[in-house]
Amino acid sequence: MTSGKTLRIALAYRKSGPSYDNYEFAANRAADALGAAADVFWIAGPGSSPDAPVPAFDALVLTGGDDVDPIRYGAEDSMGVCEIDRDRDAIEWPILDAALERRVPILAICRGAQLLNVHRGGTLIVDLGAKNVTHKADGADRRHAIEMMPGTLLSEPAGALEEIVNSSHHQAVDRLAPPFRPSAFSSDGVLEAFEWAGPQESWLLAVQWHPERLGDAAVPLGEELFRRLITAAAERKR
Repeated sequence: MTSGKTLRIALAYRKSGPSYDNYEFAANRAADALGAAADVFWIAGPGSSPDAPVPAFDALVLTGGDDVDPIRYGAEDSMGVCEIDRDRDAIEWPILDAALERRVPILAICRGAQLLNVHRGGTLIVDLGAKNVTHKADGADRRHAIEMMPGTLLSEPAGALEEIVNSSHHQAVDRLAPPFRPSAFSSDGVLEAFEWAGPQESWLLAVQWHPERLGDAAVPLGEELFRRLITAAAERKR
């Protein structure tokens, strides 16, 4: 990939802790693997203002983290199981507004996928209950199989319709927003990925697992997804 133009790859929100380093590492490794000149940067973090101007970028990664406030999709945390950061919700909302308006490629990961669905009018399961045993563990990722829908963005890099992913969440998409279609499910029926339905407005993939820490670069649903994002950004910039 030798377009000669530097790609600005934005990571939406960084909190403290080494897990957030993985997003930056994965994006930079993907750019290096493709021979792409890329400026990988964080747009926001604690203390950022929701009113701050959203800088220019060529692709966006929506990162994982705290639960989206149930109020945003007409629900409530009656069991008191959510970890909510309302400031983060408010900061990321206009970033996502800008990304969708500019039609840049988007990779939404875990919380990012949930936020994207809520932003477009969808809802979430506030807690997976008994299904948490499959999708969340204390201090470590769970590993489980997913089944991909044929002809989706996921099925191409995977080369098969079943793969193993990692998982660390207690919430998931409930009602999928109308602009999207499912890309993959786990065996217990939890929606694991989605993308644009019909003609693509831009490259967009939302996944419930964590590709930035799934494994080495050869894992088809790991850092390969970052390479696909950067490839889409380069094609758009050309």
